[in-house]
Amino acid sequence: MKTLLITILSIFAFTISGICQSEAAGINGLKFSKAFFISLTADNMRDFVAFDTTITIEKGEVWNVTSCKAFMVNDDYNPYENEVSLWINDQIIYYYKSTFDMPLWLPAGKYRIKLMSVLKNKNLRFISYLSGIEYSIEE
Repeated sequence: MKTLLITILSIFAFTISGICQSEAAGINGLKFSKAFFISLTADNMRDFVAFDTTITIEKGEVWNVTSCKAFMVNDDYNPYENEVSLWINDQIIYYYKSTFDMPLWLPAGKYRIKLMSVLKNKNLRFISYLSGIEYSIEE
């Protein structure tokens, strides 16, 4: 009985100590900065590219992309089935009817984001988004 009580108290003490240390230092040196939501839209496309832009993640920050979607809609915003893809730095991140392996960690730097489709239809709009959490790196 005494051994069981000492074991339980030891586990409790180590747990409290670990929680206090992780709260003081953040998660592995990361501190929550803000949540982000980036909406990517385009009313038409050129050469199968509907949207092409660059985002910058500042030095001392890291992004945890937790959700990503890409799709096409008609004028009434009804989804249209098509092969739509979202690319970051020429790497495919999301493809229609595919799963997005979460999370995606992006360190500081510049990232080229493209929204593409194999169907060249000028009457459809392209909508996509990235959302997640920005962390500051504490040293």
